[in-house]
Amino acid sequence: MTPIRVFFAVLMSAIATAAVAADPTVPDAATPAKERYDAAVGKLRTQHATAVADAAAAYSEKLDALIAKAKDAGNLDAVLALKSEKGRLDKGEPKSSTLPSEATAGRQTYDAAVKKARAEFDSQARGLHTKFLAELTDLEKSETKADRIESAVAVRAFRTQADKAGPPPLVADMTGATVPGPMIGPPATIKAFAWRTGAAKARLLEAGGGNAASEAAVAKGLAWLVKQQQKDGSWKCDGTQPHVIAGTGFGVLAFLGAGDTPTRGAAAHTKAVQNGLTFLTRNQNVGGDFRGSTSMYEHGIATLALCEAYGMTGDAKLKRPAQAAVTHIVRAQHAAGGWRYTPGQAGDTSVVGWQIPALSAAKLAGLDVPAATLKKAIQYLDAVGSSDDSEYGYASRGTGSPSTTMAGLMCRQHLGWGSNREAIATAAAKLDKAGFTEARFDTYFLHYAAPVLYRNGQDWDATWNALIRDLLVKRQDATDGSWKPDVGHVGSVGGRHATTCLALLALEVYYRYPPLEKEKVKP
Repeated sequence: MTPIRVFFAVLMSAIATAAVAADPTVPDAATPAKERYDAAVGKLRTQHATAVADAAAAYSEKLDALIAKAKDAGNLDAVLALKSEKGRLDKGEPKSSTLPSEATAGRQTYDAAVKKARAEFDSQARGLHTKFLAELTDLEKSETKADRIESAVAVRAFRTQADKAGPPPLVADMTGATVPGPMIGPPATIKAFAWRTGAAKARLLEAGGGNAASEAAVAKGLAWLVKQQQKDGSWKCDGTQPHVIAGTGFGVLAFLGAGDTPTRGAAAHTKAVQNGLTFLTRNQNVGGDFRGSTSMYEHGIATLALCEAYGMTGDAKLKRPAQAAVTHIVRAQHAAGGWRYTPGQAGDTSVVGWQIPALSAAKLAGLDVPAATLKKAIQYLDAVGSSDDSEYGYASRGTGSPSTTMAGLMCRQHLGWGSNREAIATAAAKLDKAGFTEARFDTYFLHYAAPVLYRNGQDWDATWNALIRDLLVKRQDATDGSWKPDVGHVGSVGGRHATTCLALLALEVYYRYPPLEKEKVKP
């Protein structure tokens, strides 16, 4: 990612993070109106930041072309002046005093776009504020008519406070004071997922054994997903069941795994992620579960997407829905530590394999995950794992399938295991390499096996990387970038969409998760 993209990705994250947080002074009766107002303001800020980012990117590309032209002409003074201008643009500073004439038009276009975006934000923000005050006035009247006098008084006081505060500023700090210029430096939560972007991503890709072919496959797969997204922001599985919540969660996760967020990445990608997240949050119930979700399978997938998105952006608008979804997982846990199709049902490793990654992402994002919940999850894994921890059964101790074993081992990694675990080496030795062929192509297994074997480290370079990477690249449909439904349950139930998303998650393994620290003591 170029410096200009990094800067404006951070800027947009900062602007989105500045959405007004929950205020304890908001009366209960006014909370729904306040939440709608905050969401609308957040959308305005994102729209403004996107417009500025697009203008900056266009100007940056023009500067790159001018720099290349100046180099070819051997014009050192022009190269230095243009690089100085590019550096100032990257930092959000005014134009260089030595700006070459050939760059003047580009700078003027950029400045005009920034001015226009600011004017549009100010105008729409005033309109939103006027509408919000009118809504509070109507609410005060309705509370009075209903003889809820104390509530009406509280609403009036809150309206007076909102009126005095005035329209929302473009960028606000967490206390609401205007920040004099762009905020440089990402929110603290972004650091937890920094390995998915920039130089860190490039280093991990190279070190882990990714290559141009695997990255091209990811790009083609994401391009296919953009075309499949519905107008309401959802994605539907196209197998025997639509599973729209899981389908949308899968789609969002595929983009997040590549480092794309609503404020970072290609324009088509940022739009797809934003629309997908909007669909999920709009279809979330007060209790944290999702309308249209058929099981805890779907809930875990959607929760993982929300938690990763919040962790990668620090967007305050995502914090409440992400935390609510996590809390639903916590409440749905069985006394023995597992999860299954319905809340409170005795667990199975397949469903557990989505809840624990969601809880792990929540912790990385700084959300509240009770230690007791994780402790009980470990107890569940202990109950279904073999004595040497190298196999995991579906719902009880015994010989597990390769998929449930890899799911169990991945959960162990999320819950604290380091690399070089002998249990994983033992499990890997039992894997049939015929399972990594086109005839037995199973993305459910591969999307678990890839992170387990990669993060453990043993034999990854010598054996597993090429098997998994090259199989996934080879199986991709060359005509459109998707993957045909695989031979397993994902292919039959989730169809081409689910198969494609899990294939992408497996190919993104090099930077989707960071390598684990080596175990100091063998188990």
